Amino acid sequence: MSENWHFHFINARGQLAGLSQSVAACLQEAEALCTQATRPLPLDIVVNAGPLPPAFEGASGMTPQKGIIYLTLDPSAGNLLPALKRTILHEYHHALRWESVGYGDTLFEAAITEGLAGHFVQELLGTPPEPWETALSTADIQPYLAAFNKNANNSAYDHPEWFFGAADLPNWLGYTLGYQIVAAFLSANPKLKPSTLTDHAAYHFEPCIL
Repeated sequence: MSENWHFHFINARGQLAGLSQSVAACLQEAEALCTQATRPLPLDIVVNAGPLPPAFEGASGMTPQKGIIYLTLDPSAGNLLPALKRTILHEYHHALRWESVGYGDTLFEAAITEGLAGHFVQELLGTPPEPWETALSTADIQPYLAAFNKNANNSAYDHPEWFFGAADLPNWLGYTLGYQIVAAFLSANPKLKPSTLTDHAAYHFEPCIL
């Protein structure tokens, strides 16, 4: 347990047997990285066990509100600690944005929030992009750009459709678009880093819409 991050293991039935200690140590390492790069933030972190698709490498997370992060770990994945560290860094960036601009109500805001979090992980760890951040090539994305730009400011957009695939949209499209837009913004503004953009409203990224 750290001063700012409070861990809550959902483990009454032993789902995380043998993992709690190593997971806590991994989270403490991640907290040190986050606070060095940004600022301390008090958080409740709920850790649960459950099955995950192979692409997640044993760890997934969500930050649906201010002050709390939910993590799901798949003990059957084997060495899930590297994926856990990347996941908690990603979610921490979301948590920081919840303190100011929020996750975002529109499609464009959500894409920017996800893209920033992905680049934040790479800023701190130097790891490659996640599969959902490079799910489609530039050529693959082209047929969907018109629909994205048309719906960018739509607060009634279908989040699962854009980010997890449904209807005519491919899986992880929103993540890939957000990642590429943020990449273009960072390339155009080399003095800025994802760690300095936690309070940056999405409209600043509009010149970099693909």
